[in-house]
Amino acid sequence: MKFSKVTLIFVAVTCLGFTLSPVSLQTNKNQPFDSTKLPLDCFQLSAEAEKETFRLGEPVRINVKFTNVTDHLCKLILSGVYDYKITVKDESGAIRPKTEYLEKLLKFGPSSYRGIGVDPGESYVDIFTMNSLYDMTTPGSYSITFKRIIYLEPSFKKKVELTSTVKVKIIGAN
Repeated sequence: MKFSKVTLIFVAVTCLGFTLSPVSLQTNKNQPFDSTKLPLDCFQLSAEAEKETFRLGEPVRINVKFTNVTDHLCKLILSGVYDYKITVKDESGAIRPKTEYLEKLLKFGPSSYRGIGVDPGESYVDIFTMNSLYDMTTPGSYSITFKRIIYLEPSFKKKVELTSTVKVKIIGAN
């Protein structure tokens, strides 16, 4: 059983590597992509709440946006919540625990990886319902920090860490 999972992951990552080949990158149809002109940072990361204040029990949705700040196509490898180191702190600075749901997700690992291209000036958005991932059952203010390692093209061996923090307030249900 473990052998088949490892084999499947290896095949998926190998196939993904072929589809993410920098040879396929182009700035336009007539001009080949020049990997020597890559900036250190392809993306700017920003986290934004749907609104500032939520009622207790209401979904606390956060949009985590990657904006391509270059003049060429940049690529992201995605596997959902596994891509991030997320820290949720209450107003006293205490780190909030993961929910049982998130613990189960993390236990089994990602079911797939995929690569996407983000055009210059365009964005890719991940949406998280934070109170399904972390214990936010007490009214108060919360600070949510998203950290994401981005592996840089063309070899994907160099990396940069992007960080963004958003604050939300949860009030009583009534």
